[in-house]
Amino acid sequence: MHGPALGLKGNEYSTDDGKRKRGVNDDPDGQIKVRKTHKTPDKDGKHEEKLGKILDLLRDLSLEVKELRKEQNDYRDDIIELKKENKILIEQNREMECELELLGDRIDKLENEKRRNNLIVQGLTIKFENQDELKTEIAKTI
Repeated sequence: MHGPALGLKGNEYSTDDGKRKRGVNDDPDGQIKVRKTHKTPDKDGKHEEKLGKILDLLRDLSLEVKELRKEQNDYRDDIIELKKENKILIEQNREMECELELLGDRIDKLENEKRRNNLIVQGLTIKFENQDELKTEIAKTI
């Protein structure tokens, strides 16, 4: 028989030996407390050795993170410098494109002038000794 018939409280139970549950203490208020068991430290010092290894790994990782951050800052500075150089080069490129366009226009103008100066007119009788009179007469004909 179990429970109230044997005079046991709520969470207590009877076993075949008549002993109570292991690790349970009665509180004067009627509540049950569980006893905490603590692990005994390793006698060989393995626990401390493991902690030491973990701390060494953490130090190594911390150093690596610091190095990575420094490298990242260096790369950021390099990128900023390259962006500045790129802006300068883009501006120089624009200036050269404008200058090239102006030079192209000037070449076209000079070629057109050269063609005008190399006109050969046939069928006109030239009676002029003055170049200006000749030019005006040709301009009238054209």
